[in-house]
Amino acid sequence: MKRLLICAAAATLLSGCMLDRETRMAKHQETCAGYGFPLGTTAFAQCMQNEETNWQARHTAAMNQLQQQNYQQQQLNLQQQQLHNQQMQQIQNNYRANCMSNRIGNNVYTTCN
Repeated sequence: MKRLLICAAAATLLSGCMLDRETRMAKHQETCAGYGFPLGTTAFAQCMQNEETNWQARHTAAMNQLQQQNYQQQQLNLQQQQLHNQQMQQIQNNYRANCMSNRIGNNVYTTCN
């Protein structure tokens, strides 16, 4: 369940990050035109540059967050595996018998603790 939530969060974060450059530029143009900057002006070009810089910063932040979540999930999985291994070792130790055999004449006597 936790893994599903992480995947859903990743999909949400990456939905705005996985645009190809052409699509991003079209969105930036639409945004800058919406701000009222005339196409072909220095102000429009500056707006485009700012939009792309902001997109790259958001993309980098989202990727860093995903890497951090992935690292945390790996650490949790490792801890769970170690706990499982310890529990299995305890179970095996509980079933281990300490036995000793002695031969007296033709008979062998075995005692276990």
